[in-house]
Amino acid sequence: MLPATTLPTAKDIRDKRGVLEWSFDAKPGEVRDINFAWRVRWPKDKSMVIVPSG
Repeated sequence: MLPATTLPTAKDIRDKRGVLEWSFDAKPGEVRDINFAWRVRWPKDKSMVIVPSG
């Protein structure tokens, strides 16, 4: 994760590495932003596919 990421409330949920949780109370109509910024480094000669979960 990059420094721009909002710090998560919990990490490695249910012992699953990399699973993050943000937990907070919000009033009806209240808007909160959770920033998530990350970087991946990978060897040039290898391919990588990132598929968003749906």
